[in-house]
Amino acid sequence: MALGTVSAGDVDEYLPRYVKAGLLRKLGFYGANKRVIFGISNQFPTDEAPMLTRDGKPALNKQAHQQIWVAVRKLKKFTLAELLASIDGVPKTTIKKFLQRLKQWGLVEFNGKWVLKRDIGPLAPQQSQNKGYDPNSDKEIS
Repeated sequence: MALGTVSAGDVDEYLPRYVKAGLLRKLGFYGANKRVIFGISNQFPTDEAPMLTRDGKPALNKQAHQQIWVAVRKLKKFTLAELLASIDGVPKTTIKKFLQRLKQWGLVEFNGKWVLKRDIGPLAPQQSQNKGYDPNSDKEIS
């Protein structure tokens, strides 16, 4: 998967989350602009990057998206009410947003009912650089 450039603003927004979560620590400052030097703590997971909210707490969307994806694959054709009934603990707004993203990526369509158009595999698709990413094939969704 090709990665895009990251702005200083993005870095300034995300690094404090990792500090609050205890995954990074501030080591000092450098340069005329007093940029912060960060170090990785012993708690940083090595299997995959954690998703965090602005206050450093784990984001639930990845788990919620996986639950939604499993249900979509199982149901294949469904209403929002049917999907809601098959998933516990995921807010309706999260489900609706993820369905819209799946539609944008061409994985589902809506014609009175939601229909799975393309099953990419067991792992839920993810968003990367405003594009769909398929962790099953390690490729962009096109």
